[in-house]
Amino acid sequence: QQQEEDALTPGLPHPNSARHPSSRSSSSRKHQKQQQQQQQQESKQKYSQPRPHPLYLKPRHIKTHFKATTSDGWKLHLIRTQVLNVPPRQHHPVILCPGLGSSGAYSFDLSPNVSLADYLAGKGWDVWTCELRGNGASDKPKLFSTRSRWWTIDDHVEKDVPTIIRFVLKETHSQQVHFLGHSMVRPHGMQTAAAAAAAAAQYGKISWY
Repeated sequence: QQQEEDALTPGLPHPNSARHPSSRSSSSRKHQKQQQQQQQQESKQKYSQPRPHPLYLKPRHIKTHFKATTSDGWKLHLIRTQVLNVPPRQHHPVILCPGLGSSGAYSFDLSPNVSLADYLAGKGWDVWTCELRGNGASDKPKLFSTRSRWWTIDDHVEKDVPTIIRFVLKETHSQQVHFLGHSMVRPHGMQTAAAAAAAAAQYGKISWY
């Protein structure tokens, strides 16, 4: 009877016989193609979601804004950076001061991915980013104003920096500050060194960087 069934279906492989090699290779190619299509689909899903621009990420820490007024009436902008609900582990605050014509935020706190202020705050420091007169969110010169529309580096050294140091010491109830200056404000110039000596004599111990 088995011979008769085989005779009725000539050319077909027996169910118990091994698969033909061409059939196995065709199945393998089909499986590889399915894997490639699945990988391409996963890749599209991975990169189809818009990634946030590094300059527009939400800050990781608390940013508190202050205004300190100089002796000649200019309001200077300060940004305090602290970790949420965590008191600073270091004893003294850090002041970050930009160079000539620079904004403190753009120099030290550009975004959460590019921020010296956030980095130091994450290490336990109480960080204050300042902006000198005419820059950032500090007062700008005004055409119709009783105060002068002009200033020099002497005004930064003799009025802005002491006002900032005095304000931070008062707000933090600290006896000492660390002052990190960039470019013009770094402590290698004669003017800044003189300001450091005067501020140290007036406000207490100051570490300059």
